Amino acid sequence: MLRSLAFLCFAAVPALAQTVLQPLRASELVPSVGGKWAGPFWPPIAASGELTHALYVPPNDAGGSPVGQVFFVANQYRNCNVTFDPNAHSLVWAWDPANPNAIASLQHVPNTQREELWCSGHAIAPNGDLWSFGGTDLTQPCYFGSSGVFRWSPASAWQAVGSLDPLAPRWYPCAIEMGTPTGSQFLVLGHEQRPIGPEETHQILDLASGTASPLFFNIVADAACQPGAARARFMGYPWTHWLAAGAPFVSGPLETEKYYGCAAPNGSFRWQRAPSAARMREAGNSLHFLDWLPSGREESIYLIGGLSSFLGPGAKSGAADWYVLDSMESIRAPAPNSSANWQNEPSLRFNRRHAVSVQTPDGDFIVVGGIGWTGPSNPGGSMVARTTPEHYDRAHARWTSLNPQAVPRSYHSLALLLRDGRILSAGGVLDPGHSVEIFSPPYLFRGPRPTVVTAPSALGYCNGAPCGSFTLTVDLGAADDPVQKVSLLRPASVTHGFDQNQRFVELPIQASSQPDPVNLPLRWDLQVALPDDWNVAPPGWYLLFAVSRLGIPAIGEYVRIR
Repeated sequence: MLRSLAFLCFAAVPALAQTVLQPLRASELVPSVGGKWAGPFWPPIAASGELTHALYVPPNDAGGSPVGQVFFVANQYRNCNVTFDPNAHSLVWAWDPANPNAIASLQHVPNTQREELWCSGHAIAPNGDLWSFGGTDLTQPCYFGSSGVFRWSPASAWQAVGSLDPLAPRWYPCAIEMGTPTGSQFLVLGHEQRPIGPEETHQILDLASGTASPLFFNIVADAACQPGAARARFMGYPWTHWLAAGAPFVSGPLETEKYYGCAAPNGSFRWQRAPSAARMREAGNSLHFLDWLPSGREESIYLIGGLSSFLGPGAKSGAADWYVLDSMESIRAPAPNSSANWQNEPSLRFNRRHAVSVQTPDGDFIVVGGIGWTGPSNPGGSMVARTTPEHYDRAHARWTSLNPQAVPRSYHSLALLLRDGRILSAGGVLDPGHSVEIFSPPYLFRGPRPTVVTAPSALGYCNGAPCGSFTLTVDLGAADDPVQKVSLLRPASVTHGFDQNQRFVELPIQASSQPDPVNLPLRWDLQVALPDDWNVAPPGWYLLFAVSRLGIPAIGEYVRIR
């Protein structure tokens, strides 16, 4: 299918996207309205190619940084005419965002010259280890999927994991943690073997036992989850989310068809058709929220921007850019056999493809970077870099433009939330220097921020009704700005505009009190409900944020849910 070509690692962007000369810029806004950018910084990433993957590494049972560090995966840009250089592949740079000008440390991943992290899937295990699945097989003439599996821990650094080699060779795989009490099972699905064409199988990996399931075909089921004759076809990095209903949901990116997963007797999934979205959104992105409302838990998934079609009717070279979207859709309470359906949301101010959307501690999100089309839908139009980020206020359903960044960010660019509430933006094909910029959102300029005084290092689950709770002690930034929200966010594991395993989970505040109004008038004890269960918050590391009424977050605290 020709339209898949724009999504492949080797076809970086259509030709027009490499001729962007002048990004559009907004007027400078005061930081409390438009935020503030720092940088660019240039960590010494001396590798040809691009920063294709980023992971925000949490603490680990075996040690590691207590405040987290960013791992960038940088590889030699690979095409069929480049001589293979074993010293320029599977390179991981560990970088401390608290010291942006400091030298990053280089980690070499074991490379047998057949297994490469380029275009792999990755996830952070409950104990804090990093896992990489699939990628590129460099013994093949061009872009074949790899069956390689690699694991990182502070104790052993990077290791090849041969016991999971039954993993099918995959390009562009998505690896998501399934909701289980131990969190040791991951669902892996995505391109199989060749990069062009759909993937029709999935596998389940058990990290505890070190085993991979046989290939399960993506059988399409009926409303009762009984198997039929058709197969579901997932392309690109499938935007896969683990729902509170205890089922996976594939929300994109290519087809308008969406699928819920129904557990089958043999441990696999059958794929039940979900309502179709209005648009295909290649090179867009998808976000997952689990909010807490007075009426109880509300779950929603958003689809943002992208390309509606790679080649439209009568299209010519570069015509993909005529179909760049500024629209957004959402679905509430998604679950197999539910009545949930897609609904239109307010459109972005700018159409974008290859942008990255980042969830923020207050339950909103910010869209960073991308490429857009301006002018008529014909060769008289032109393409521009979208250097102006946009903030979406979910409570008021409105978009706001923010201050522009200095470096255009497009295909292969990365963005993620840091524990101090800032957003990191890096890389992309329009940035051959591997630069990094850091954005301080407007909420960091609204007033003094709250401070978490004490927080548990580990959390459990509710285990019944009424729900159990934990104590969170917070010093308010201001007496008239109490804590209004407590949220959990998974540390980032992002590539190609999609954060695998990302989710925002709000925890209800059950009660609050001032323990000493005379001596510590701004200190509050909050009784916060534990996460509902392992489907709402799969086991593992999270950043715990206390957010004030003005939306100002405290610095995030790492907690492990087990």
